[in-house]
Amino acid sequence: MTAIVYKTPLALKYTTFEIDKKSGGKRTIKAPAPKLKKLQAHLSHVLYQCLAEIERGSDAKPISFGFRRDRSISENALRHKRRRWVLNLDLEDFFPSFNFGRVRGFFLKDKAFGLHPEVATTIAQIACDGAALPQGSPCSPVISELIAQILDMRLVRLAKKYGVTYTRYADDITFSTSQKDFPTGLGSVDPNDPAVWHLSEELVGKIVTSGFAINDAKTRMHFRSSRQTVTGLVVNEKVNIRSDYYRRARAMCDTLFQTGQYYKVVIQPDEDEEPKPDVTSNLSPLQGPLIPFAQGHTISREETCGIVCCLLMLLKDVAVWCRTIATQKIRFGAVCRPIPRECNPRSTGKCDAFCTATNTGLVRS
Repeated sequence: MTAIVYKTPLALKYTTFEIDKKSGGKRTIKAPAPKLKKLQAHLSHVLYQCLAEIERGSDAKPISFGFRRDRSISENALRHKRRRWVLNLDLEDFFPSFNFGRVRGFFLKDKAFGLHPEVATTIAQIACDGAALPQGSPCSPVISELIAQILDMRLVRLAKKYGVTYTRYADDITFSTSQKDFPTGLGSVDPNDPAVWHLSEELVGKIVTSGFAINDAKTRMHFRSSRQTVTGLVVNEKVNIRSDYYRRARAMCDTLFQTGQYYKVVIQPDEDEEPKPDVTSNLSPLQGPLIPFAQGHTISREETCGIVCCLLMLLKDVAVWCRTIATQKIRFGAVCRPIPRECNPRSTGKCDAFCTATNTGLVRS
């Protein structure tokens, strides 16, 4: 461990690359080297056990739904179903806000841990990239959840004070209520622009003193008369995926079944250029759009796994598929339905997974 943490140069510990954000701009990912990643995964496992033990000692309902095996975006959204007001706000630079000193100080001073200074320092050395928690490390999510409990306690008390519901999913915070008027102690509409809402000094103060900053550009108030979304799911009447999201995922699956490839995204052109569709046969980008079908209660997680397994069978022969199915089990955290070795959805359509795909309407039979 000493060689991995202290003797390996920082430049060799992480591979840095960027991915596009949905809202524009770039997100920096730091993927740890294999040995460091294994060490961080062990630390993550231990800390998740600690987090579970801490939460078992509390009678309060769950308020944080991110980075947990037994919780999902749909459970988070369900708390805000059929409300008059739904306020969404976003914490800015979530993982980078947990710097080395903050991580070390938490394990040193928190009542549930109170670790020896050398132990707290070692944990921070393993978890941080020298400056802060990197996005891409296996232990960044659980450490952020442990430290963010302070924020949750403060905002829960604030929510109770004004009679509203509060939940958090990673860096996404939601308040909702069916009161006739939204409490001005949390936020108020801009008198010059009814589409703009300003958070109250009290709410901003609670967040800032907890060590976080607010991304004002992502602050949104959703009214009952408009489409209300929480963590990407519509909550006006029942928790469900957006209709445009469904149509896009269905089109991707259908095109893949018909042609063996699909349009992943449309690349935004420069001036005087036409949009260019990004065509691919790689299934990895398609797995993300299919996940909300399971977590949004449209279909089960098992059925989602079956759909993607069926897509694999379309592009590869059965022998190759049998070697990759174990990876799909781990990736989706579900047990795949039994599929006959000789089953070929391209010719028979008798495969359980293929039937699941067609029955849910994601692909045409």
